[in-house]
Amino acid sequence: MTRRAGSLSIRQLLLGCAVLALVAGGAAPLAGAASPAPPVSGPATPAGAPGRGTAEVPALEHGSWVRLDDPTRLYDSRWWDTPLAASSVERIEVDELFDESGVEPAGLVLSVTVTGGTQASDLAVWPSGPRPRTSNLNWRPGETVANQVVVPVVDGAFLVGNRNGTVHVIVDVMGYFGTAGADGATDPTRYTPVTPIRALDTRAPGAPLDRFGPTDVGTLDLTDVTAVPADATGVVVNLTAVGASHTTDLALDRGPGWSINAPRRWSNLNVGPGETRAVLAHVPVGPDGLISIRNQAGTVDVIVDVLGWYSAAGSTVHTTDPVRLFDTRSPTSPLIGAFVGGTPRTVDPTAIPAGATAAIVNLTVAAGTAAGDLRAWATGTPMPKVSNLNWPAGDTRPNLAIIPLDPQGRFQLRTSAGTTHVIADLVGWTAAPVPVLTPAVTDLALPSGDWVDDIDCTSSTFCMAVGSDQAATWDGTTWTTRSFPESPLGAGYRLGWQVDCGTPEACLVSTYLEFGEVIQIHRWDGTTFTHVGNFGCCEGEQLKLHWGCTASGWCYTTEGDPLGRDGSGAPQVHECSDEDFCIGTTDVGGTEPFDQRLKQLVPGPPTAMPVDTSLDGWFPLDAWCASPTACAAVDAAGTATWDGTTWTRAAPIPIGDRDSWWPEWQAAWSCVDTDHCVHVVDLGGPSVVLARSGDTWQEVDLGVTSWWVSPSCTPDGTCTVLYPLLDRAIQFELPT
Repeated sequence: MTRRAGSLSIRQLLLGCAVLALVAGGAAPLAGAASPAPPVSGPATPAGAPGRGTAEVPALEHGSWVRLDDPTRLYDSRWWDTPLAASSVERIEVDELFDESGVEPAGLVLSVTVTGGTQASDLAVWPSGPRPRTSNLNWRPGETVANQVVVPVVDGAFLVGNRNGTVHVIVDVMGYFGTAGADGATDPTRYTPVTPIRALDTRAPGAPLDRFGPTDVGTLDLTDVTAVPADATGVVVNLTAVGASHTTDLALDRGPGWSINAPRRWSNLNVGPGETRAVLAHVPVGPDGLISIRNQAGTVDVIVDVLGWYSAAGSTVHTTDPVRLFDTRSPTSPLIGAFVGGTPRTVDPTAIPAGATAAIVNLTVAAGTAAGDLRAWATGTPMPKVSNLNWPAGDTRPNLAIIPLDPQGRFQLRTSAGTTHVIADLVGWTAAPVPVLTPAVTDLALPSGDWVDDIDCTSSTFCMAVGSDQAATWDGTTWTTRSFPESPLGAGYRLGWQVDCGTPEACLVSTYLEFGEVIQIHRWDGTTFTHVGNFGCCEGEQLKLHWGCTASGWCYTTEGDPLGRDGSGAPQVHECSDEDFCIGTTDVGGTEPFDQRLKQLVPGPPTAMPVDTSLDGWFPLDAWCASPTACAAVDAAGTATWDGTTWTRAAPIPIGDRDSWWPEWQAAWSCVDTDHCVHVVDLGGPSVVLARSGDTWQEVDLGVTSWWVSPSCTPDGTCTVLYPLLDRAIQFELPT
């Protein structure tokens, strides 16, 4: 029997390959740009800027990296001469951009620019729901400021919100994330984070490029000065402008770049006279390893630091709702108190899942007592000689950063001078791709009809499938349909809910009688079903009912408190290996707060199982027991095994974390033994089948895509996966 917990109501978070399709582009080219004409019939497009929805978006091919030819302007409040008001939220739809291609982006890489603000304020960009505590841009009255933003897409849109005053907002799409396939070895979508490498500083003697003049275009060969591989299709850089003589903007693109007379359709960075500003940028790279840099006006020194690249090798990219990691101004922050110049501090963000290789973080500095810079790097590695963010005294400035992590998921931050408050908001991470297992499969060819709801097997030669008013048994060759007994409550449409078999002669099946909202339990003895009992059911109450059969042929049912005292308990997990050993979660007769840890339920009163601190307070979703000394359990963060004495955390699930997903996901779980289990995760999209062997996880490719998948594994290593929506059952051998 496969038990499920939670509700399916979140956006799709992608497991496995996340593909970043990139274009050079970003901040709106405001320096010297023409003002937008008032709208006459629909929004007008500012001179020199691409129109909304005008870019060609190639169809996303399975396992390929698709990039736009040019940035595309999604939104510009100057089109309507209507700046965002204080406390206002604007929903920006992206469907129009992707309709013709059929692409459904999971996340976007944007350049967001603000200009003409009437008050000091901040702007947040997020996928849906109420405005989060996080922010992406900060500005003073009258400033023009740009920053790169990574945001998930929910229902074809995302949200932007202004806090104070009014301000014009411009949003350009630089790239997008989509689904790739399992061919990770040849899929050029992986990101490799590195300790920042300085590729250009025009102030340095012998630099490959000199200080830029008006409309200058320079071509930089990254293969000459960095470790960017020849097969790289894009790079992530920190672009810094220093000592501009005039208000200007800088733009990046693949080499060899623009001619002097080419139209200026986007920029990455806006800077005023004398300022030093930095911005993160994603830049396509051609096969020659060249990128181009263009300056608009005046003269300016330019610094380019390479933070990583996209190629066939590396990590996949995952986006998330914005999460505030810390704010040193807050007394409840994990990091409290301003940074002191020259003193590194360690950041250990619990919101980043185990196994992540880099964190995508929006870094903001505020109230610095001196001009300075901020550096970020992986804990345990040397501090880089380059910075991520620069500011004058007293200013508030943000910049997106992709920061390498140490094996424990930590990174370092250091400010250079004075005291400075730092705020960090997580918007994503990168992680090593999950290896893929492609086993030989057998299609069990379920009996015809749209009716199968659950399946359980005891070996490769016995399975039972249940569904609407009927069941079927598998003998290794054919299916035989079986009928449930008539209900003593009378006629009514019955849904076969779940099945649990200990042996081919000992199964319990639950059916839901739609008329009367009653759960019925039937026992299978190898030949016929016998009606065991009825249990009242209303919405949510089914969680109080648990049943099953063990390998000895002993079957059990429980309702409410598993020991039948006052019915106040609501066990979330209940698994028995025999009549003398069961585990589950429950309150103790209503006299203690609900304890989410697993307890030994029989024999005797509930006994708290010893747990190590890493398991304290975890909420198990499912459990499996072969004996009192061999159990495995799973929660939204990972798995644990029981040896009769202690629970030990096993390998973490290589996707997400329970704090950001629980309770809005589904889980199903079955094991061959404590070290070999199959776990199914539903994240709002097609189910993902994962297999764990010791501390190694693999994604299982069975050649089928569907939702609400249920696994059943047996001691002989046979696993059967049911696809109820397809009425298919696929059997394979789990390597042990």
